[in-house]
Amino acid sequence: MAIHTNIKDFHWCFGTTVMPRISKEAFDESMIKLKVMEGEVDLSEDLDSLPTYGHFRWEEHGKALYYDRKLLPGLRLKVKIIDAHTNHPKVYVNRAYRKLVTHRFMNLHSIGYMMTDLACFLLLKNGFAPLYASAFSHNNKATIVFGPPNTGKTLTSMRACSEYGAEFISEDMVVTDGKNLYAVPWTSSYRKYDQRRTLLPMSELTSGKRPNHMNDVATCQRSIINKIVILQKHGTPSCKPSTTSEITSKMLNLNRYGFQFRQAPVLAALTYFHSEFTIREAEVREHRLIQRLAQHAHHRLVVSDLQATNYISTIQGAFADEQQNHIS
Repeated sequence: MAIHTNIKDFHWCFGTTVMPRISKEAFDESMIKLKVMEGEVDLSEDLDSLPTYGHFRWEEHGKALYYDRKLLPGLRLKVKIIDAHTNHPKVYVNRAYRKLVTHRFMNLHSIGYMMTDLACFLLLKNGFAPLYASAFSHNNKATIVFGPPNTGKTLTSMRACSEYGAEFISEDMVVTDGKNLYAVPWTSSYRKYDQRRTLLPMSELTSGKRPNHMNDVATCQRSIINKIVILQKHGTPSCKPSTTSEITSKMLNLNRYGFQFRQAPVLAALTYFHSEFTIREAEVREHRLIQRLAQHAHHRLVVSDLQATNYISTIQGAFADEQQNHIS
């Protein structure tokens, strides 16, 4: 999956401004190609006669979805999405929408959230599920770490890398096909810079200070699932095995917190007019992929502790007999 944009400070759940730049050839070869451009948005001349879904309008001939909303005299929020039902949607947003709509508020979602919802939907359509989790790998065997917000997912994976020599996959988002984990490392807390592909933010180039990220840690782009760990920040420290059904239920629950595509207005409008792949079908596929991941895992654990810094040593201790002083 790749994204093309002219928005300088574009952020979405799959990455920040430090996402690596790729060639046009690499973009064209991507399975899912998203384009989001800021500028003047040309609306259909027949806009008033098109079928509506709230502030959305659908043009069947051009397979285009429009969003047009008047805020004040002379001030309108505009979005135009072409080919939204394909693997290469093109999204055009005007400056007013991008500058004024910065979060999720009722049925107004920022362009970053809108693109995240669209990307999640297309991933599921193509047989991949985004996961609200962190992950690391050792010897091509992945450990994925789930937990409620502020439990210690990111800290656990970072400590696995910095203290036990694991390879970093992601801090809060992973993609799976039900057996493999695919890296999404360009979010916020972690950045690994490769100066051949990526430009550092100017503030970090000129500050004279080393960014507070684990730049020396190796990354892993893909790894086979081995362990699934659910973190619980409470009670007496423990590390207990879990069943496939219990771990699947917990992963689905936590994923619903991390991803909001089920309530996304843009997907509700799109699937209302174009029902080739519905939100319900996306939910079913998400369930199947997460269940398959749980079935493929060799170990399924629920780890409890009041101190987030203790999780990784507890996880390591549970498998100390597999490989001394290493995550396996």
